[in-house]
Amino acid sequence: MDIKELFNNKSTKGIEKVRQLTLAISNNEILIEDIIEICKTLKDSEIAYCMEAIEAVTNSNPEISNIEYLKLASSYINSKSNSLKRESARLIGNIAMLYPNDLDKPIKSLLNNANDNGTVVRWSAAYALSRIIILPKYANSRLYNQLVEICEKEEKNSIKNIYLKAFKKLKK
Repeated sequence: MDIKELFNNKSTKGIEKVRQLTLAISNNEILIEDIIEICKTLKDSEIAYCMEAIEAVTNSNPEISNIEYLKLASSYINSKSNSLKRESARLIGNIAMLYPNDLDKPIKSLLNNANDNGTVVRWSAAYALSRIIILPKYANSRLYNQLVEICEKEEKNSIKNIYLKAFKKLKK
């Protein structure tokens, strides 16, 4: 599949682009290195489609990833685009258990995004952070106390509940 051609085809809607990318990534027709390279030439909205496809694949099959997936997500987690922040955080959450020793930089960004004005950005940060906090390396760390603080300040129950579920898992 030619990613550039896919994005140049204006008759293909965004959801269809994501579907095609998801399928191509799942079938190893597109490698992460190809995506990293093409993202250098794409607009944020197009990069978000790529990230959404990667997130979908790693949601059902995290083992397909390698460290480059984490590096890609980490490079867009601080984007001005809420879509990129959202998809990057979700991707990090999906694969965090595979790379527990490589999460320091993404955690800092996720903590920042956990206080963002955008609900979807806070929700996705909570998703990723709740997946990270249940990892043995982080369960009894300073991160736990930070998440408790964030949870106590969070006004949206849908976001607060993500943290509370993770805390409950830790107590088992």
